[in-house]
Amino acid sequence: MTPKKWLALVIIILLAGFGLCAWPALIVINKIRMKSLEFDPNSPRAYYNIGNFYKNNGETEKAIEEYTQAIKLDPNYVNAYYHRGMSYYIKGEIGKSILDFNKVIELNPKDFKAYNERGLSYKKEGNLESAMQDFNKAIKLNPHSSMVYNNRGLTYKSKGEINKAVDDFNRAIEIDPKDGYPYCNRGIIYFSNDDIEHAINDYTKAIELDHFNAFYYRANAYSRNGDKKAAISDFEIFVKLVPNDPCVPEVKEIIEKLKNQPDE
Repeated sequence: MTPKKWLALVIIILLAGFGLCAWPALIVINKIRMKSLEFDPNSPRAYYNIGNFYKNNGETEKAIEEYTQAIKLDPNYVNAYYHRGMSYYIKGEIGKSILDFNKVIELNPKDFKAYNERGLSYKKEGNLESAMQDFNKAIKLNPHSSMVYNNRGLTYKSKGEINKAVDDFNRAIEIDPKDGYPYCNRGIIYFSNDDIEHAINDYTKAIELDHFNAFYYRANAYSRNGDKKAAISDFEIFVKLVPNDPCVPEVKEIIEKLKNQPDE
């Protein structure tokens, strides 16, 4: 096997997930990076692949560095712009993410995912009108994306257009009944309208589809419904499944308060 074929195989295995825990994986990828650049220091794809591995392992800053190097070697490397834009979004550098998605759209005007990602960036920035325009464009390019309908529904919700939001979540579920996000988001609207029964039904469906944040929302619904035992159970499951979520400290306090409440 030639060195390049060996390298390609190793990268494919790593990107697919090799069962390595975080630190050993990063040690391995650093060694692979050094070896790959020995073979071909001017390969944009090598930098791009390494960037993807860093990004998938939460090393966002390193990922951006690799994507940037790939772009320097190939200024039209559309996928490198796309993933660097996503990495900037993760870092909260929204202006830079928008610039990268602008470039993706310039290079490939029919990439509906780029419009979707730029729409998310505009929404994060608070520019709901621009976000809506991008989601509309993404839907025009691909009317069968559950993800885009879900994101547009969230934007309608932020704008206070609740009926349109529900319509989009319904459409997202129709397109992909195995996507837990629109169930959870529709449940949040039901909950805000005091329709607790339908909210619980939607949260339960989202949980069945491995959308674990729905445990948090269903716990709140059970609590409002007076089912303290079920609420505590869901809150505790939420803490166990997503221990790094920023609201976990607050949830732990809620659990203690519920446990200390006298039974009715």
